[in-house]
Amino acid sequence: MPLEESVADAQLRTAGDRIQALLDASAAGGAVARERAGQLIREVTDLYGAGLERLLRLALRAAPEMADELASDDLVASLL
Repeated sequence: MPLEESVADAQLRTAGDRIQALLDASAAGGAVARERAGQLIREVTDLYGAGLERLLRLALRAAPEMADELASDDLVASLL
C-alpha cells in the first residue's frame, strides 16, 4: 500500500472521533444546535449510503467477482 493511502486510511479511521468532537462542540450552541447537527449528519449519511448501495449494486452486476475484494477492504467493509 503506498504511503499516501496508508496516511489517508489512518485519517479515515479517526473520522468517527472527529465527528463526535464536532457534535460535542455544537452542544455549546444549545440542545437545538446539537439536534440540528445530528439531523444534518443523518441526512448526509443516508444520502451517501443510498449512493454507495446503488454504486455497489451496479458494480457487482457488471463484475460479480469484485464482491470478495470489496468485502476484504477494511474501509469499504466498514461502510457496508
